[in-house]
Amino acid sequence: MAQAYIEYLAPVADGLKVKFGKFEAITGVESLDNTKNFHITHSNLYNLLQPIDHMGLLGSMMAGPVEITLGYVNTIANRTVDRYLGAGIIEGNIVGNGIGGNPDDNSEKSYIGSLAFAQDNMEIRGTVLYGADDATSLGATTNGGTRGIAHGGCTPRPRNRLSLWVMADYGWIQGRRPAGFGVGAGARVAVNDRLGVAMRAEYLKDKEGNNSPAVFWI
Repeated sequence: MAQAYIEYLAPVADGLKVKFGKFEAITGVESLDNTKNFHITHSNLYNLLQPIDHMGLLGSMMAGPVEITLGYVNTIANRTVDRYLGAGIIEGNIVGNGIGGNPDDNSEKSYIGSLAFAQDNMEIRGTVLYGADDATSLGATTNGGTRGIAHGGCTPRPRNRLSLWVMADYGWIQGRRPAGFGVGAGARVAVNDRLGVAMRAEYLKDKEGNNSPAVFWI
């Protein structure tokens, strides 16, 4: 994961953490670095409905056991999918979330709001991302189009050797019909310090009646 940011802990309340630059997305339970995940591959939720990283400003602070996070960033999509529209790529070819793609396609910004509750053996997080990521820009500077993503995730650890995650995502394009949603769950049982067994189950669908939200993004 390529990150480059400046971080400052301001003396406000219990501490206001401010991050400026390019940083990893706070949505989802998986990392771009697969060595930190349960599975060898990423989930379809990660590949199709979640951003990887952002470039901009992110601030977070604690209010008792709850973490409040707000962000002001270039884009929430971080995908190259839009670039392939009209370029001869057939509908069935899923491009994914555009690792290394153009970080923005217009001069407007996007917003992030998140609430998280964390304990030693569990974290629950809900996040909403909304902003100017026009789905018909085709690489041109197009302002005014908006896209949103709502995400919820939970990572409980009920036992020392058992780890779980559950998450759900809903993405939409403002003022247009296409929207996609998905739910997923994963589990890993540690056999020893170096070996574990993991499994994952997912369901994804879009409002156009397809079995994958690829058409929603493309």
